[in-house]
Amino acid sequence: MVELRKISIGNIIKCLRLKLLPEQKGFVASNRNSLVQAFGLNRRMIGKGSVATPYAIYANGTMVGFIMYGFFTKKFDNKHGEDYYYFWRFMIDKNHQGKGYASQALAQILDEIGQKPHGEANFCYVSYEPTNTVVRTWYQSLGFEETGQIDEGELVARMKI
Repeated sequence: MVELRKISIGNIIKCLRLKLLPEQKGFVASNRNSLVQAFGLNRRMIGKGSVATPYAIYANGTMVGFIMYGFFTKKFDNKHGEDYYYFWRFMIDKNHQGKGYASQALAQILDEIGQKPHGEANFCYVSYEPTNTVVRTWYQSLGFEETGQIDEGELVARMKI
């Protein structure tokens, strides 16, 4: 069973120690960069209605991954012309891949986003490297549809929430 826990002073070091397989490193930012973005962005977004929400992914009491989503208002970021959720970062440690943890964690995050905890929005967006066909196919199987947009070299897809 997968459990999501907020990143805290008690688990941040373990999160920073999670590693990808060498061939995956170009597909996702490091957890260090992600956490700097999350906590730095949360300070910049105060009063603008946006927020970054990072979680550690645990399976049977062991941290196995990291996942983060954001909520962005038009006031903060109008790239989609509306308020939106963004499935921002996601990684499973190289020693825990292939065990179904990714699907379980994503299902929990999508359920949380579906409850619109930070504000109203019609869509959840995700972006990925065009060459990462495994991830591209996986998101499409979950209901994400590509928009035709490219954001910083990544394909953009969205799902109605």
